[in-house]
Amino acid sequence: MMAQRSRLGGDSRVDEKTASEGNEELDRMEIRMRMRYGENRRRDKGVPIACDCSAAVLVATSRDPNTRGKLYFSCPYEISDGPGRGCGFMRWWTVALCDEFEKIKEEKNEMKQDLDAAKKRIEAQEEKIFLMEEKFEALEKKYQSLNKYLSLTHRLSFVFLSNPLHKIYPVHLPIDMVAVVPHIDLKFFGEVAAIIIADGREDLPVLNPGVGYWVDKTTVTWFKFNHDLSVAIAEILEHNWHHEWPTYRLIPADVKRRWFILLARKYTWDPMQTSTVWTQFHLVARTIFRDQMRTLMRIWARIRLRLFPSHGLSFVFVPNPLHKISPGKHLPIDMDVFPHITGKFLSDVLGIIVANGREDLPVLNPGVGYWVDKTTVTWFKFNYDLSVAIAEILKQNWHHEWPTYHLIPADVKERWFILLARKYTWDPTKTFTVWTQFNFVARTIFRDQMRAFIGIWAHSRDKPEWMDLIVWDNLCDMFAEFALLFRR
Repeated sequence: MMAQRSRLGGDSRVDEKTASEGNEELDRMEIRMRMRYGENRRRDKGVPIACDCSAAVLVATSRDPNTRGKLYFSCPYEISDGPGRGCGFMRWWTVALCDEFEKIKEEKNEMKQDLDAAKKRIEAQEEKIFLMEEKFEALEKKYQSLNKYLSLTHRLSFVFLSNPLHKIYPVHLPIDMVAVVPHIDLKFFGEVAAIIIADGREDLPVLNPGVGYWVDKTTVTWFKFNHDLSVAIAEILEHNWHHEWPTYRLIPADVKRRWFILLARKYTWDPMQTSTVWTQFHLVARTIFRDQMRTLMRIWARIRLRLFPSHGLSFVFVPNPLHKISPGKHLPIDMDVFPHITGKFLSDVLGIIVANGREDLPVLNPGVGYWVDKTTVTWFKFNYDLSVAIAEILKQNWHHEWPTYHLIPADVKERWFILLARKYTWDPTKTFTVWTQFNFVARTIFRDQMRAFIGIWAHSRDKPEWMDLIVWDNLCDMFAEFALLFRR
């Protein structure tokens, strides 16, 4: 009988110990190996579990003179029934252990890689959790602000929905004042309230329309009692005066709303007093606008008197605002910024417009929709590319030191318009409208460019690269002459 033999698993044909007795004899290492690798252990590497005939292997001691005392794994039938009775499976114990240690080392490296990957996943999850906590805090703050706004809107919505305009404002507004002080719709009121109740505004000056502070609610212009506030409103108008509005009444409501938003970012007040602040803001802004327009008129009158002494002060402002001048109405004499369209010039323009091969050109459509608005006098400005094209036309054909757009000869303006007709097309019946609006935009661009030239000349900077040297020298002489006139 073979000595020092232990069995990892039992079989009914093996007359050794029973399976239960064999399991009791297994040491902890063998139990860990079985639990670790299971029944599908590879037979060609590491410690074997089953032989080629799928029987549980046994550990035996060699009796061969050359290898006496060495342990090996063998088929149980080779041991019990004799050599040649089993599948012939045999593996030396030391070889199996060396293979096992090598395999454990490989698995250890794999486990280390898995552990590193798991740590990275945990770090990524921690970062995501941190970001989610930050987002949650931000959303919580927004919720608190929104809750304040909704509660405020709920308290005030019945006022805006059920009362007419003259009952909302603290003072009675005549019918003709509605255009000066536009109605506050609920959407705009919400935007203002969201700014007022935002966090971080505790240090801003507070508008308090009550007796005592620096205001007096018994007057309709309590803003004027604070010099800093009046200066702030004047600066808002100065930095956002982007159009030649003749009166404050004709300034669009959306422009006035943008100005009021700028005021709300510099000052704060009780949200319940927003309608009062809105009214007083426009009353003060209208006063400032009127004073500034009077100043501009006096400056213009002095310049005109010195440039054209024979005309004296015969100029009379246009009785109708510009937005009421339609293509079919007569333009005032002093509005000859738009020269009369002669029959020859009109035929030249129409000959270009109706020519073949112009189907792919951009179409000018002076109607509501598209990118223009026929309710304004400068609907060209709604298309950036078109404004740039007109500016390029003026830049490439600035061949004289004209002081104003008014003094540019009609034939020069007609040549510029011909260049526009070669880049764009339109309905031939709208030619007069396009001609009028082209001159409006060209005049605005000309004015802005002349202001830039004066600034360059005043600071002794180099001339624009695109301008001819002779024209620039003549412009500089003209600016110097104007400076002498103002010094007298």
